[in-house]
Amino acid sequence: LVWSVQPGFDPRLITDNRTAHAGYVMGSFSSDMTGLIPGRTYYVRAYAANTAGHTSYGHEISFSMPALPVIETKQGTDITNTSARTGVIIIGDGGARISSAGVVWSTYPGFDPQSASTRSPGGNSSEGYVCTINGLLPSTVYYVRGYAENLAGVAYAPNEVIIKTDAAGRATITTKEPEAATGTTARSGGVILDAGGVPVGTRGVVWSTMDNFDPARVPETNRTRQSGSAIGAFSSTITGLENGTTYYVRAYVENAIGTAYGGQKAINTQKLALVETLEIRSNFGTTAIAKGKVTDDGRASLLGYGVVWSTSSGPHVGLSTKTSQSGGTIGEFSATLTGLNPVTTYYARAYVIN
Repeated sequence: LVWSVQPGFDPRLITDNRTAHAGYVMGSFSSDMTGLIPGRTYYVRAYAANTAGHTSYGHEISFSMPALPVIETKQGTDITNTSARTGVIIIGDGGARISSAGVVWSTYPGFDPQSASTRSPGGNSSEGYVCTINGLLPSTVYYVRGYAENLAGVAYAPNEVIIKTDAAGRATITTKEPEAATGTTARSGGVILDAGGVPVGTRGVVWSTMDNFDPARVPETNRTRQSGSAIGAFSSTITGLENGTTYYVRAYVENAIGTAYGGQKAINTQKLALVETLEIRSNFGTTAIAKGKVTDDGRASLLGYGVVWSTSSGPHVGLSTKTSQSGGTIGEFSATLTGLNPVTTYYARAYVIN
């Protein structure tokens, strides 16, 4: 093949824009034309030469190379402290399908878009190619240029859009409802809704027995701490609480700007159940009948009850002989004490476990 950008060219005068294939082949053949310029129209003629030194040329045909796309960078919208929405407006596709489009950006004006390492592809929509840039820094100026690619190559928009991200702030967090309270422990936590534009670090919960307490003044002993940068829910176990006490809990999270606190939640720890020893009557020297009464379950399920006795004052479950029944409810109960020695003084107490 031999070609030129001029119609009606004399193929005998073309020396550079020419392909050559050696050998004798009857039939069709093809050649790759290289070094063509996007957007140009080319005129081509085939040729064949024989060993007698005669060269014949085919008739002239023409074709146009696709041009680079003509595009414009969209202005930035929906700007936050870490992201912005922008994209590419396709003015002309250059005569070929757009295979990809998006934006590149830098913190330097007039940057070379071909060497930019920060690149975000866009999705095609009625507004052109739209994309969201994430991972930006707060209070920072960015320079953005669109790009689009077709068969001719990659074109970069001539206009550079300036985007300034919002300032960073404190993170946003809510306090989870406390749960799984026992007599001395509880479980709470929080949900980090927004990092505030900078990485979050320590999170946890603070607590106090004072309603509407100031979380910044809570001692370190009333604070859990755990590290992590993830947005979302977390949980903390609170220990060292007192039985039957109302506590107020607030979640917190720290970032480079400061500490943010969630709203206050209340939790009541479980307390010991209450029981009274009503009476004990001796029976035939070796047994006795005892009565007790559970007056409060301590806001927890009753696990067992009975009577404990000893020949020493102050009998308790760990060291003394006892009767034992599982479960229990608020109200009176009775128990039979056996194996007693005649003419002996015993000390007995009702007990209950929750």
